[in-house]
Amino acid sequence: MSVMMYLVSVSGCTGNIISLVLLNHQNRFLYGNLLLSDSFYCMFLVLESMRLHTTMSPKFIVRFFSALIYPCGKIFQTFSLYLRLICCLKFLPLPNSVLKSKRFISTSYVLSFILSVVLHVGRFFETEKTTTCWDFRACGCGYSSHDEIRLTSIWKSSLYILYIGWPCQLISFILPLLGSVCLLLKSVSRNKKETSRSQTFTETTDSRVESLEMEYINSSSITTEYTPSRRGEEMGLEAATFCFLMVPITTVLQVPRMLSSGYEANNVFNAVTCLEEGVDISPVWVLYMASLSQLCQAASASVNIYLLLLSKQWKIKDKLESLLRLVPEN
Repeated sequence: MSVMMYLVSVSGCTGNIISLVLLNHQNRFLYGNLLLSDSFYCMFLVLESMRLHTTMSPKFIVRFFSALIYPCGKIFQTFSLYLRLICCLKFLPLPNSVLKSKRFISTSYVLSFILSVVLHVGRFFETEKTTTCWDFRACGCGYSSHDEIRLTSIWKSSLYILYIGWPCQLISFILPLLGSVCLLLKSVSRNKKETSRSQTFTETTDSRVESLEMEYINSSSITTEYTPSRRGEEMGLEAATFCFLMVPITTVLQVPRMLSSGYEANNVFNAVTCLEEGVDISPVWVLYMASLSQLCQAASASVNIYLLLLSKQWKIKDKLESLLRLVPEN
């Protein structure tokens, strides 16, 4: 499963780089940061997995694991989820125009990154590099040493263990995911109401006026020009379609993480106590679920290019536009 995760992560990083080139200028800021954040997360996830699933980790991974790889991976994991929430605020057709302003989006972007760093600042102090030495010079067998990672004394703090359980999981993982789902459902509900209201209005409209309108539309749309406003409408529709596809896929791929994180949050005190004594009490299903979670996390950060390509397909956009009257503001 780790090999599959490596392949998915590498292909995802490649796809994200290609997507950055294909993005239009209008949505490049928010899209680009999401793609970069996902790419960084995939990179750190691969490095962390190499340390966990190989008997002898490369020296550079052991050297930079505690100060860079492990904490930065957690930061970009949380930041990517909050960027998905900001994408929903920006591109989904919601009634409050303040949520779509550039100032609000930029402020949310900065605050999300700061929040991601603050939430995981303790990760920089959770592990440390140690050197294990074997001295067999007395018997003429030489001397050897091996660098490894071990837990620090921060895990002896009951307050930190309490924080790293449900509070950290709630703010860094559950809250942005739940917010994205709620915004999607609110957008769908709002657009269905607008569709029903529009159908009622159409039924009560005079047929003669309706026929005159159709004649006017037909006569004026014989030659259709690709105006800037129409181009902006299509870009907005592509962005909204991307969000409609992204939220359910991300939610499904987060299910293994929900299960493994929920178990860890409930048993974090016992797990840390046993690990200090060199005993791992985690059930076998948790270990498999953790590996599956890593694979799904890599997939979630790697599907952006496919979602962007799907959002440009007219069949999908037309279906969403016709069913939900999906024409968001730019």
